[in-house]
Amino acid sequence: MRYALSVVAAVASVSTPVESQSVGMPDVVIANQIGVDNEPALTLPPGQFVVGFISNPLPLSVMQTVWGAELASGGLAPMAVPTPPIPPPYLYTFDPALTSDSLGDSYMAFIATVAGPGSASAMCVSKYTGAAWLPPVPLAQDPAGTGPLYRFNDRCDITSGFVVSPHVPTQEAVVATWIKDRGTAATGFADAFVSVSTDFGATFSPALSMTELGVSALLPRAHSPHVVIDAAGKIHVFWQDLNVSLRAPAMTPLAPLPCALMMDTSVDGGYNFAQDRIIGSYMYPPAVVASPVFPGTSPWAGYQNGAAIPAAHPTDPSRLYVVYAASNVTSDPDLYLVRSHDGGSSWVPPVLVPTTPPSGIAAPPVAAQIMPQMAIQPNGDLVIAWWDNRGGVGWDVYIIRAMETTSGAGSPVVSFSGDYRVSNTSYLPPSNGSGPWLGEYFALEVDAVNAYLAFPGVGPSAPPAGPNVLYADVVPIATIL
Repeated sequence: MRYALSVVAAVASVSTPVESQSVGMPDVVIANQIGVDNEPALTLPPGQFVVGFISNPLPLSVMQTVWGAELASGGLAPMAVPTPPIPPPYLYTFDPALTSDSLGDSYMAFIATVAGPGSASAMCVSKYTGAAWLPPVPLAQDPAGTGPLYRFNDRCDITSGFVVSPHVPTQEAVVATWIKDRGTAATGFADAFVSVSTDFGATFSPALSMTELGVSALLPRAHSPHVVIDAAGKIHVFWQDLNVSLRAPAMTPLAPLPCALMMDTSVDGGYNFAQDRIIGSYMYPPAVVASPVFPGTSPWAGYQNGAAIPAAHPTDPSRLYVVYAASNVTSDPDLYLVRSHDGGSSWVPPVLVPTTPPSGIAAPPVAAQIMPQMAIQPNGDLVIAWWDNRGGVGWDVYIIRAMETTSGAGSPVVSFSGDYRVSNTSYLPPSNGSGPWLGEYFALEVDAVNAYLAFPGVGPSAPPAGPNVLYADVVPIATIL
């Protein structure tokens, strides 16, 4: 997302009764300042965690990171580390995404604005080797402008893994994806791009556009692409096709938008991609959701811009998964899981991710589940987290586990654990200058034992001095029953 360059006022947090189904440790503050700490990304090098996030004390947002070690108790011990260097001509940065390679090094993809007239931007990747962040490698940079050829790099994701290659059977790669807005903002047109590094981030391949199909228009309207590498080394990119320009200005659109879930695949390490494929269509949730009083007059109404999040089975290349939020004119946003058991050629009809009404708490007029995040354990179980307002006074992070089982020759069947509240307090969204901003994502990663989360929330001080706080939490997988 793009932050408005204006003063931000924080709002006080609110409390809600603790539900019986709660998991995780107390929320740990990992960033706390006047301004905005938002859109955290998280990766898990061996024995450690790294969180990258937007730190926006204003007038300029910059990327910051916290780095620490996992404690024997399962807790986190955050420590400050250097901010990735942002040399000229870059001005400020946003939309961080993180991954780690087999050597334990971390990579942060981000968007950077470029000095000069207009609104030019660059897509960059920085590498952290445990001592310092290396200077960013630009993957794409486009000139400023307003005409039909104007391109603005935006909304990136990054992953790493072993990919098939035309030169060697498999090789480790770092794969980044992002969009370039096409033309003026009113069109909503955008294409998804991919760039690949096979030398541990030293260089990246030329930016390759993979979008051909326009679902709701003649040209693609790609939104927030995400990339996974399956167990056979194929690269899969997923995105939503919708006209996000209909959601501006912030805090006004209340209606869901037609949306198509899309994917594309490379079987040669990212040199080429196949034809775009439509997985399914649904209604994308309203920009402003989950407020008792529309259009956002409630202090905890949230402007959101979430993505569809994929996962690939760690050992079975035929199994792919995507979770997304969807709604219609008469229903609140809910989460849905779609699954493929043939590498993405076909998809099982979507399954509703079940949620349990809280005990002893009156449900609000709008009970929303939005902005899902998903990660997959080494055994193939899925862990899904999301923002939820069922408590009626603010936003909470909830978590659930999904398991697939196979009986005989039939297709795998999915079952779910109970859904559990992770956050210890119902938080109000931070403000980005235009209104309450839940963001485009928060962070979730898993290993064989724990789920790790990072998410924003407005701190306990009264406005206007109350800081936006960035929290971390650890949830033992064994407690998600």
